[in-house]
Amino acid sequence: MRAEGKNPGATAARVAGLLLFTGLASAATGWFMFQEGQRSRREGDEAAMAAACTALCRETPDPLGEAPFLVFDRLRLTWRELVPGLELAAGAGADAAPALLGTFPVPGDPEGSAPEGLTADGEGLSFPHFGAHYLRTTLGDLKVLLLDPAQDPEERLLAVTGFVARNHVFNRMDERLIIPNVDYPSFRTPGRLLRKLFGSDQPVGLHCQTLTWFLNHVLRRLGYQTCWVQLLWHRPGARPLGHVVSQVRIPGGDRWVFLDATDCYVLRGPTGRLLSVQEAVPALEQGVLEVVPLAPCRRLRDEFNRDTRWMGSFAWTPDKHQELPMWTPEEYRERIRHLLDEYIIYEDGEERFVELERGGAAVPTSARPR
Repeated sequence: MRAEGKNPGATAARVAGLLLFTGLASAATGWFMFQEGQRSRREGDEAAMAAACTALCRETPDPLGEAPFLVFDRLRLTWRELVPGLELAAGAGADAAPALLGTFPVPGDPEGSAPEGLTADGEGLSFPHFGAHYLRTTLGDLKVLLLDPAQDPEERLLAVTGFVARNHVFNRMDERLIIPNVDYPSFRTPGRLLRKLFGSDQPVGLHCQTLTWFLNHVLRRLGYQTCWVQLLWHRPGARPLGHVVSQVRIPGGDRWVFLDATDCYVLRGPTGRLLSVQEAVPALEQGVLEVVPLAPCRRLRDEFNRDTRWMGSFAWTPDKHQELPMWTPEEYRERIRHLLDEYIIYEDGEERFVELERGGAAVPTSARPR
């Protein structure tokens, strides 16, 4: 028997509505809690996560030992200087004297380095001259840069920058080595890339941002003061087109110079003097800016330079290059004319970028630094 005044259908509908409302409220509460958790994760826990990333990326010992850094200012080197962790490298052949086997090609020196006059013995190597040497040995492949201590400071700086440029290809295969955690791109680890630059027959593969940071790391290891410079071409009706270069202080003076290791050019004034990015702007406006190749750089074939952030690795060989240079001097002059619309100079370090200065051809003269 049904109670007077009661409607079972309406009651069921009210119960269903209440349950639906409760479910929606619970879902909404869960969604808001999830978003709050995400916000807390992003903001409140960022320091802890950064510390964990630092511990993971920087404190894990390299099983191969210390990364090589093969830049010296003398012509006689021991095997121990050339191969950090010599005993590990020698392995089962530790009783046999290390031996020199020959040379190998690199992108900027496709014939390798001339071995004439280079002698090896059980203690080390004697080099006939300063410069870059690419050596295949029984202890592995080595890229060695010998700087003449009597050389002009500008020429020494160009020798280091040219060495990095000659042993680089323009693609992104090594970004995952230098930026191990994509969520924290400011945490950059050069160790594995140093091993590839100095301790293998392969070039490093980076685009302009990471190559500039890596070059600056190498230069800072040698005592140079460096800056990271963003160049911007303000295209009408389109997003700005950017590029990144180095700016480095000449030792013993107050001069800074522009270095583009990616495109392999430097900028000079009418007297041949290397220019800073600030000096390049008026030189450009006066029509006296000269662009000078830093090293021979050629483009990779398109299939080896896909514009993907984490592209796969490959073994470089000379046949993977086109015959075309990265830029002819005429093309680079036109390119830099646009890119000097605006520059932003940053003080760079291992884990920070601090903006120092802005200027450029598109910046009003009254607003430029004096």
